[in-house]
Amino acid sequence: MNDSPNNPLEKLEHELSAGLKTIARKSNYDVLDEEKELEAINAFPLFYNALEFFNKSIYPKWSEADKMANTYQKKHQTLARIAIATGIGAIILAIVQLGLKQTLPHYSFIAVWLEGFVVFAGASSVVIGLRLQSDKKWLINRYHAEQLRMIKFKAISRVDWMKANEEEWKKWIQDEVEKVVKVNKVDKVDYKEWVDKESIIPKLDALNKEAKHLDDNTMKAIVMYYRYKRLSYQYEYFTDKSKSVATSWIIKAEHHRNKIFFATVGVVMFHFFTDYLSMHLKYSQFNNLENILEAVSVWCVVFAAIIPVAGIGAHAWTGALELSRKMRSFKAKSDAMNEADSWIRTESRNIPKNWIRILGLMQNCEMYLEQEHREWLRNLIAAEWFL
Repeated sequence: MNDSPNNPLEKLEHELSAGLKTIARKSNYDVLDEEKELEAINAFPLFYNALEFFNKSIYPKWSEADKMANTYQKKHQTLARIAIATGIGAIILAIVQLGLKQTLPHYSFIAVWLEGFVVFAGASSVVIGLRLQSDKKWLINRYHAEQLRMIKFKAISRVDWMKANEEEWKKWIQDEVEKVVKVNKVDKVDYKEWVDKESIIPKLDALNKEAKHLDDNTMKAIVMYYRYKRLSYQYEYFTDKSKSVATSWIIKAEHHRNKIFFATVGVVMFHFFTDYLSMHLKYSQFNNLENILEAVSVWCVVFAAIIPVAGIGAHAWTGALELSRKMRSFKAKSDAMNEADSWIRTESRNIPKNWIRILGLMQNCEMYLEQEHREWLRNLIAAEWFL
């Protein structure tokens, strides 16, 4: 028995919904339209032609940029983790070495050798990072991928324009793609100007074109496609990221900063207590106990010094990997996507009357996501280790 719906719009929604739930398509669901989706969209020829053009002109470039961005991101984050862990480890081992010299001098050479090893590993990771520049290659390829993604969805809100003048519409897309790919370095002026730019004025130039309106079903298909491929997909992405970051052990540790501070104070107070006792036992019959208390006092100082150093390391880790900002912002972004989807769904019940309003909101959503990407890049550049 065939459960596939017969109505073209219902069939399209069925395929879009199925694709969104497919785990294997999480990486490119919004950018690539698969065969079943295109079959459903074929009932709307103008929109079908537009998506075919995207798949041929934008997807290959996006796919390459996304692949390179993911590769360089993994390399950079691996080097950053090594640099942070070994740098903090070297400081901790230097502190431990002082404690060993005071209490167990015969074993201090262990800390010396370990400290030397981690210093070498940390310095090597920094040198490799500076030479490979994997951070810069990651950011520029991610810039390309996200910009190409945006061009597709900006163009979808200009399909009216396509009907009026298809060649002009295609040329606009090709010009936008060319602007993106020509920026090939993080330190290029065009890239820096884009990252530092901020705007609250939507670009509604296409809506001012003398465009011919589409038929009602094509409008509804475009709105449905945008809701699933852009808003629902981004909602799922931000929600998944928010949950993933919230479960990170290092974020959970940051929530206990007050406890860590009071633990440090407690260790210092215990140091004072043991020091006080050892001084009073120095000339008594309990001189053996006095030696033990002195050793305990020394290690209290060691741990009192290690705890804040470890805290600084955790803060550096969250800063370099941008975990704390992600945790705070991803939930807000997912809520914004959900709100926009709800609004467009409501407005789409009265097509064609609300068509221009819907196009305006779609362009506002693209502007919002573009600003989000700028914010992401600015925060990441500010926290970078090798930039």
